[in-house]
Amino acid sequence: MAFSATLYNCADDPKVLNKTLTGGYPVNSIVPTEACDILSPTFILNYNSNYTTCNYIVVGAPFNRSYFITDMKIDIGKKIEIDCSVDVLGTYKD
Repeated sequence: MAFSATLYNCADDPKVLNKTLTGGYPVNSIVPTEACDILSPTFILNYNSNYTTCNYIVVGAPFNRSYFITDMKIDIGKKIEIDCSVDVLGTYKD
């Protein structure tokens, strides 16, 4: 299963409801690692140097959630592995 997302930079406090997101690097194909926890997933992306400065990601269907990027690893084969934690305020603000 692969889906799309957009990576951003966010300098706001995590307690802010409407976060200011800058950058906006679309990713057309994200692959979750194995069985994926929807609240704190790990994703594998193709390497792009712009991604390495991002700290926020908005993931499309089937997740439809916003996440803080908590850790990022550059892997072999031009891959980036990112660990995420759900942004409850950003995800459920509606």
